[in-house]
Amino acid sequence: MAVADDYQGKGLGTALLYALADTALQNGIKRFRALVLAENESMLDVFRNMGASLRRVGGPHVEVEVELPPAPEGLPDSDLRAALRAVARGQVEVTSPVESWLSREDRS
Repeated sequence: MAVADDYQGKGLGTALLYALADTALQNGIKRFRALVLAENESMLDVFRNMGASLRRVGGPHVEVEVELPPAPEGLPDSDLRAALRAVARGQVEVTSPVESWLSREDRS
């Protein structure tokens, strides 16, 4: 996973990592490994906060291993997560409000 320079420091990498972990849990994956540049302290901190173990592998990289906790049972999905899943399944078509307004037949 990579985040373009203009978007770094805004929480996007953290959000993507947690989305990856959530998807992994839903698919029975209990751990994952990643290589992170040793100089990328902010991302290493995110992994540390997840309880990851870090190991220097030589060169500019650190190997990160994250043990994922068991998925909680019986917790309802958030509305946003449910909406995103519906879009991914093709159950919902996403359009912008402008497109919806322009396509209305009752325009004046």
